[in-house]
Amino acid sequence: MHAGPVTTQVNEHALTYMEEHGLSNDVYSQLQNHATAEFSSIELWRKHHEALKIDSETHVRIATEGALLGSLVEKGFNLTLAIVSDGAGQ
Repeated sequence: MHAGPVTTQVNEHALTYMEEHGLSNDVYSQLQNHATAEFSSIELWRKHHEALKIDSETHVRIATEGALLGSLVEKGFNLTLAIVSDGAGQ
């Protein structure tokens, strides 16, 4: 099954994730100003960071994780799903 292109989206879910994971207030505010923005590729998302002068590896990681989560939720991903493991090698 092909999942389609990787997209990132700055939305309520993305911003909540970013805030909960300690994204700096300055970077959070910059991204909040672009809420509902969707980027059709990781390369466009990286260029967006460059344009906003977001270059800290930690800030980029948190923002990217949040935006990927935001995109998944927008596509109907259920946030209550979880992976449960007994720790045994599969």
